Amino acid sequence: MEMLVVLGVIILLLGVSIPFFASFSKGAKLKTAAKDVTAILNTARSLAINQRANYSVVFDYSEFPHSYYIADASQTAVNKKYYLPKTIRFYRPSDPEAPTNFSEDKATFSTTGGLTANSGSVWLSDKKGDFRRVNVSNTTGRVKIDQEP
Repeated sequence: MEMLVVLGVIILLLGVSIPFFASFSKGAKLKTAAKDVTAILNTARSLAINQRANYSVVFDYSEFPHSYYIADASQTAVNKKYYLPKTIRFYRPSDPEAPTNFSEDKATFSTTGGLTANSGSVWLSDKKGDFRRVNVSNTTGRVKIDQEP
């Protein structure tokens, strides 16, 4: 009898905790995607400084899943395309048609590490409507993630 009570308590705890972990993993995908975009932006910045040439991160949201990649000054892809998870997309709540405010949807880094144009951001969203914004400072090229839409 005691064994049945213990098994019942374990099953009850599992039943209560599974929805929590399911929603936690969905939020983790958005955080991870924002960190991945940040890493590619930082890689392009490092390439621009080390190679003494402009490098861009191009955001492509014309097809699903949305993608991004590093391009050199001639707009040739330097490496592979990176794809967002299927549940994540580039999406700006104030302007759904333009999920970035970078000129031509690309963040171009100069040889000093800063952006060649004004500061910019790219927004990521999941199916629950949660957002992450990845900001890039034009003078320093510093990349930062926040939750403001």
